[in-house]
Amino acid sequence: MSFYLSVIAQSFMPVFLVVACLAASLQLRLTKKTTVIGLSAIAVIIVAAGILYRTCTIASDLIELKMLVQVLALGGAILCFLVLFWSWRFSATKRQPSSYTIAITILVAIGPMFLQGALMYFDVTSVHTMSATAVLNSELIINGSSIILGVIACLLTFFFCFVFCKKQPNFIFPFASILLVIMSLFWLAQLGLSALQTGSIEITAERVSFIAKLSDLEAYRLYILIAVLLVFAVCSYRYSVWQQKRIPAGVTRAQKRKDRAVYLQSRRQFNQLLLTGVFWGATASYYDFYASLPPQRSEALPVTPDANGNVILPIEKVKDGRLHRFSYISSDGHRVRFFLINRFDEQNVKIAVVFDACMICGDEGYIQEGNEVYCIACGVRVFVPSIGKEGGCNPIPLKHREENGQIVINRRALEKGATYFSEQIEITVEDPVSKAELSNMSAPYSYEHDGFSYFFASEHNYDLFRENPERYLPVSGAKHPKQLSTRG
Repeated sequence: MSFYLSVIAQSFMPVFLVVACLAASLQLRLTKKTTVIGLSAIAVIIVAAGILYRTCTIASDLIELKMLVQVLALGGAILCFLVLFWSWRFSATKRQPSSYTIAITILVAIGPMFLQGALMYFDVTSVHTMSATAVLNSELIINGSSIILGVIACLLTFFFCFVFCKKQPNFIFPFASILLVIMSLFWLAQLGLSALQTGSIEITAERVSFIAKLSDLEAYRLYILIAVLLVFAVCSYRYSVWQQKRIPAGVTRAQKRKDRAVYLQSRRQFNQLLLTGVFWGATASYYDFYASLPPQRSEALPVTPDANGNVILPIEKVKDGRLHRFSYISSDGHRVRFFLINRFDEQNVKIAVVFDACMICGDEGYIQEGNEVYCIACGVRVFVPSIGKEGGCNPIPLKHREENGQIVINRRALEKGATYFSEQIEITVEDPVSKAELSNMSAPYSYEHDGFSYFFASEHNYDLFRENPERYLPVSGAKHPKQLSTRG
């Protein structure tokens, strides 16, 4: 839910703030007709953006569309600035234009900005689905409700800011100018990046550095705009308080009540604007610092094979239906994760033993929420009774056997799982020829024999082992590399 709220805030909330400033500066009256015209125009722009986005079937077309819209948005920002400057500097000496003229002016200036915001919304949400299924479910209802809530919040933001700006006309031009400069800088960075991607401009160190710095700040753009909104609200409110204190002592009681009512109204409007900023800030913070974070895997308990090269785990301790995760360090230093889970209940124990990886999604692993198991990489829910079987997004089965109420996993089966995992740690190993201690990360030579990796301190030792590996391996017992210690 917070994802769609956050995207709506990033895409549309700043534009609604500029619209509020522009409408208040031009003294637009919010009649039924102007409201319907404005909302209809915004809806048409958003639908048009959606159609344009869907028609871009290849990446180059989408980049060119983004460049065109970004240029239009920058032009709209410049036009907004000029209109605001005219209204701030000359409106007192000129006749006020009609509401329809004002509405058309606002649409011409703001339309490209809404088009840019809508394109950004469709681009970001294109990799997310409203629901994992085609039928009505709770996920679809929640996501749909969040979009409706976001639209309502944007409209309330516009209304609160519009009313507040009308009461504080002296602050409109500086506030709106700062908003336009911040938005234009980020649009300019996006335009520059698109131009570099298409080769429209030459790649130089200065341009890349400028675009990279602004791109790094992109994640904080909404917070910067919210901070500007709150600073504007506080300054305007403090100005009202200062005016209230400057009321002469000799004014009539009726005038005092009137001035007091104006002050209370300003405070109420300030509280509304403050609440708006806090809402958007809380929404963005919740998504950025909590909801968008990848799921955290439970701790993987380290295991070490016994003298016979087997990892032995009692079934009694893993039959509770929970996901029990373990890790094994392979002979080349890869951390191999695997987990055990009872596929049914404690009266019908069927333990699945699988690698914590998927042939399709890689080694992100799986998590358990309640009684459900999910693939972290793609979010697909895995049918628990099917865990241990090959296919789809199921975890990769791990060869094992059951003996005397225990799960027995051989070291060789775990070694085969090293290819499924990317995490590699530093371990101290022994050169099987010279018995010298060395690190798997810095050893100059390595050789794989019989499913295990061996490391050597010199080319001479490497050649000797390759010629006759059995000569340097134990005569009896498990034949595998000797790990002395791990460092990760």
